[in-house]
Amino acid sequence: MGDTEERRQLLWAKWQVHEDGSLTVMATYAEEGGYMQDTTSFASLAEATAVLGQSFRDVVTRAREVGSPSGRWRP
Repeated sequence: MGDTEERRQLLWAKWQVHEDGSLTVMATYAEEGGYMQDTTSFASLAEATAVLGQSFRDVVTRAREVGSPSGRWRP
């Protein structure tokens, strides 16, 4: 991660898994002076896990097991 990512704190994210296994994640960050949202696409859950961590993978996996293609995650 670059300097910008290191200065902001991830507060929560909402995510959507698409039929092809790709994901869209809209993350909300606390930054000096307010909040910022950033939307990122990932080709797979493995790719998203490499960036967001194992707890993200755990939440998505549990949601998918009960049939939900989307949800929210708070690190």
